[in-house]
Amino acid sequence: SVSHSLRKHLLPLGLLLLATLTFFWPLVVGRGWHIPQGGGDLVSFLWPTYRYASHALRQGEIPLWNPYLYAGAPYAADNQSGLFYPPNLLLTLVPDVPYRMMEWLVALHIYLGGIGMYLLVIFSSSPPPSQYMGVQRRDWGPLVAAIAFQFSSVFVTHVGNLNIVATSAYLPWALLCLKQIASARQTRWAVALGGCMALATLAGHAQMTLIVGVAVGLAGLWELSLLLRTTATNVLRVALLLALSLVLTFGLTAIALLPAVDMTPHTHRADLSHEAAARYSLPPIGLSGVLSPLLFGRGPRGFWPAWDRVELGYAGMVTLFLAGLAVGNSRTRYFAYLLGGLGLIVALGKYTQVHSWLYEHLPGFGQLRVPARFILLTDFALAYLAGMGLQDWIRGLVSKRRLITWSSVLALATGVTLPMAWGAAATEVSSPPAEALPLAVIITLLVLGLALVTTKQRWCAPGITLLLAIELIALGSWVEVDKFDPNAGYHAGPAVDFLQAQTKPFRIDVAAVAWQPNSPTTHHLEAVSGIHNPLALADYDTYYWSVGHRGSQLYNFLNTRFLVADKGTPAADSTFVPVFDQDPHVDVYLNTNSHPRITLIYNPIFVADQASAFESVHSPNFDPEHEVVLEEGEPLPPSAVGERNLYYTQYTNHQQTIFAMTPSPAYLVFSEVWYPGWDVFVDGEPVELLRANFAFRAIYLPAGDHTITMRFAPQIWTLGLTITSITLIGLVIISGLCLARWKLQG
Repeated sequence: SVSHSLRKHLLPLGLLLLATLTFFWPLVVGRGWHIPQGGGDLVSFLWPTYRYASHALRQGEIPLWNPYLYAGAPYAADNQSGLFYPPNLLLTLVPDVPYRMMEWLVALHIYLGGIGMYLLVIFSSSPPPSQYMGVQRRDWGPLVAAIAFQFSSVFVTHVGNLNIVATSAYLPWALLCLKQIASARQTRWAVALGGCMALATLAGHAQMTLIVGVAVGLAGLWELSLLLRTTATNVLRVALLLALSLVLTFGLTAIALLPAVDMTPHTHRADLSHEAAARYSLPPIGLSGVLSPLLFGRGPRGFWPAWDRVELGYAGMVTLFLAGLAVGNSRTRYFAYLLGGLGLIVALGKYTQVHSWLYEHLPGFGQLRVPARFILLTDFALAYLAGMGLQDWIRGLVSKRRLITWSSVLALATGVTLPMAWGAAATEVSSPPAEALPLAVIITLLVLGLALVTTKQRWCAPGITLLLAIELIALGSWVEVDKFDPNAGYHAGPAVDFLQAQTKPFRIDVAAVAWQPNSPTTHHLEAVSGIHNPLALADYDTYYWSVGHRGSQLYNFLNTRFLVADKGTPAADSTFVPVFDQDPHVDVYLNTNSHPRITLIYNPIFVADQASAFESVHSPNFDPEHEVVLEEGEPLPPSAVGERNLYYTQYTNHQQTIFAMTPSPAYLVFSEVWYPGWDVFVDGEPVELLRANFAFRAIYLPAGDHTITMRFAPQIWTLGLTITSITLIGLVIISGLCLARWKLQG
């Protein structure tokens, strides 16, 4: 029974924890060692935005909008924010989230994935209870599977992306719950599956969520097909439980899922071409990376082929060796073959027609890149089969002939495939590292030989488990390790103090290497840009990269009052004058032609559509100080002579209040990014928010004195919050009833 005590598994899970801590030795040692190499997304993208969310939540505000990057953009709706993922919410308990905490979250999620894999294999097999060193024989296979899975290609390649790691870690947990639904047919497992899928979704990586969802969906169909041999009642009950899991997943994630779906059409992902979607595909010659990670160089600095660096599917030679020894006829093993094969085919991306078909027909697939990440399914299958293979070996089910044949196949593949793949890749670069080939071949054959020798020993189970751990840790624990200061680029200093003391609102532009692109978020300074975000709003992104140069009319319209540049390195023309040079790392320049955040415009230019709007704002005669390009609205009478006034009376992240005085009708134009969900009220009455100057906002304003209120309160967020709240309340009530029933029965 799955509900039995797990105390007897504490030792193997302790060994798994030891392996995890060994792999993440920089976190244990400290002394300036960090992951990933150079900081990666963890330093430059995730950490500053997580800190922003933590600060906002500590202030009692839900960060639906982030005004500090990209001239303002949705935050909660950005799937990458992982705002409502429970472990991320716990970060709010810690002021100024330390970077080390982000690293530990990566390590803990990788360990979580290993635990899930261990339990999945435990409850998929039942060998005899003989023991080695206090650990049951049945525990070594699951331990091997766990080690192979958690140190496989996707986890090591993306050790610097917490979202990818966290989402992927729930794959074995979800499949474990689904397996129990099919066998036990109990509601609690449907609830558990819904919870696992909800956590995977909330963790904040849409592509990995899709990959996990594909695996779970296929597993559900597989189990239902097997149940067709039994009674119709069994099939119906399992189908209903799976439907319940799906409903729970949607209900628990609606708070994040609905805003994310609503946001997607406004990003570049909405019209991602097949060429762009398939760019990061696994090349056929890259399949040799399954045999050795050293052939093409591991990590961002060591990778040398001409094609894009992607996951190559390495999960250990010991894993491959043991996976080939799985001889049982378990239906779960057949599914592992199917899942592993599918992952491999989709990972090849543009090199097969499968990816093109999925791009056309699978909802959401066409908005995602990096098909190589589907190799997660292949590594999962290999790890699972490796655990089963060791179990079969322990039980004496593997013949000597099979052992010799499979070992010969791996040795031949190493000796033939690796040189051919290296040669093919070498023709595309000027100076390929010659040492990579012999090193890869020697180490791969050495590990294979040691695995063969170990199988002949009485202590083969612990021995081969140790060999796998040594192999994966030795070849992976150094890949994304570096000595650097994660706070570099985020330190508050004299320049930050100077900017924070200026009258707001205004925006800055960061052109300094000494500052991280997303540093304005941590200092609560509004900026016109930030590090590249694949989910940036498409219209603003297009506008920003087409302004021409710093100091142009379109650039000045963004209310870019200050430019931050490296010390003694001006980054613009003479219209930017130095105003602060007391910071040891950067200088601050004033943009003397910066436009105000809000402007009364009396000369509208009406166009038919977005394309025409883009052309109009880029016309050499367009003057954003006196003109506005609109796609809809009403003409204005000639402007009257009279007193005019315009100023903010309140300015917060999610609401602004403005006083306006105009002698004749006008358009109030904001250099604020247009996005649905912003409501505008003039003197308490709702008015239509217009799209202005291609990517910004405007409203029609009658003559007279007015109070304008603008607030960000998207209805889709309210709907998602309502659905999730109802789902949580329902779960609490059901759980209470089940607990009461259990107590009565006890």
